[in-house]
Amino acid sequence: MCTLEPDVVAVRGYELRLIRCTLIPSQPLDLRQDGESLDGLINDLLNSVERGSYVEALTSEPSSSVFRFGDHDSLPLDAADQFYSELVHRAESFITDAVSNAAEQRRRAMIVMCLAVAAFLGFTQANFTGPLKGTELPKCPLCLDGSDEWENWARNQLMSAGSDLLGKFSNLQYIVFAKMLLMRMKDLRVEMGSLSWWIARVLLLQQRVLDERSSSLSDLLHVFMSEALQQFGTSELVRSYWEDSLHSSESLDIVSMLQLEAGVMEYRYGRVDSCRMHFELAEMAAGLQLSVTGVLGFRSVHQEEPKAQMVLVTNTNTSNVDDLTGTGIQTCDSNNGEGSWNLHQFETSEASDILRIPKLLENDDSKTKSQGVENGAHFTLSLTATQQAVILAYCLLIEKSSRHDELQRRMGYGTLH
Repeated sequence: MCTLEPDVVAVRGYELRLIRCTLIPSQPLDLRQDGESLDGLINDLLNSVERGSYVEALTSEPSSSVFRFGDHDSLPLDAADQFYSELVHRAESFITDAVSNAAEQRRRAMIVMCLAVAAFLGFTQANFTGPLKGTELPKCPLCLDGSDEWENWARNQLMSAGSDLLGKFSNLQYIVFAKMLLMRMKDLRVEMGSLSWWIARVLLLQQRVLDERSSSLSDLLHVFMSEALQQFGTSELVRSYWEDSLHSSESLDIVSMLQLEAGVMEYRYGRVDSCRMHFELAEMAAGLQLSVTGVLGFRSVHQEEPKAQMVLVTNTNTSNVDDLTGTGIQTCDSNNGEGSWNLHQFETSEASDILRIPKLLENDDSKTKSQGVENGAHFTLSLTATQQAVILAYCLLIEKSSRHDELQRRMGYGTLH
């Protein structure tokens, strides 16, 4: 039974919908609400974000209400610094004007958070995840005319952390704008449990686009990631925050993703022990048991004799994941005839004769035999997106502890099964 006030439950439900956008493909909810009410405006924004229509969210009616585009006082378009500072000031006023009504203020803050997250996800989509739906994103998040120098301003804002950019990135104003809005909300002490997590995500991506590690970003990241872990670091904490709003096993997915991001942060700054701890917690929450073993097999098309392959074995914990079973190791039997043993039938890279999926020999005394994998069997685990992310993160640690030579670069350090 939910023990929270209805207004608090509603706003936390909106927070959860934003978090879900980064966990699984989200479908917009057709909630029948008054479009003029704050709840109606929030729902419209969330629907746009869930569809991946980030520009639509940033140029929507709620955006106009926050940034007061209809005011007689026009926005300063001469300088990017003045322009974005004025936008953040108007967003702050939008929140603080309702200081006498806590329920309304929470909803107003939620609208600003939706706009900040839309800008952040727009930058992420344009530069990392893709694909862009339709045409390229406009340079300005709010589709206002600005000087071409505004991108240079945004680039300088990111590089003020102490490093040049790693390469060429587009739509830099989006991540800078998102960071400015979220940090101002933090200054206002807005009561939203997921705020620190979103700030940590923005800062982590800023570090990702920089060529070198930033000590100032490291300090900020550890502060905000620590706050996020204190809020959502365990399944019990997640359930206590969202209570009945969670889907089945969703609390574990949220914990796994947060621990994974904390581990990536530590990995980025070279703290391998802390990184391993967070990855192990993410692995546990995802219902996985990962281990590395050695199996004889073939790695290239022209290989004549089997050689030892490093294999990452994926076992699932049925107490957390009911529909996943098996070890996931693929093997083949060399005694079944040449027809089933032709390495050329397996997919290779266009620029290499290396097999995308190495073919592994099964030995009667091998670990795979004891785990019940039959000759010729091909097990393919149906892994969730979160579980796949955990496995890829585990590979970072394997790579960190593996040798680095010409053979390793050519053959790869392992394989996922």
